[in-house]
Amino acid sequence: MKLNFVLPRFMPGDPALSSLKNIQQQTGAVPTAAAVKAVRLFYGDPTRNLFQQYLKAVQRDGRVRRPNWLPAVGA
Repeated sequence: MKLNFVLPRFMPGDPALSSLKNIQQQTGAVPTAAAVKAVRLFYGDPTRNLFQQYLKAVQRDGRVRRPNWLPAVGA
């Protein structure tokens, strides 16, 4: 999980746009608005810091629960 999270974020450019471009090249179809939104949700909000993005990704993955003392991500 850690490498899958970190590597795309440290590569140059926007990981969401790169994924969408790859999808378009492979399928020939222009990504729909729903596809763009789904990819953005997967990679996280680029305006948030990496720690918040990581916590949200881990929670979404279901492997780790947020401790009660830690503020909710996105709150």
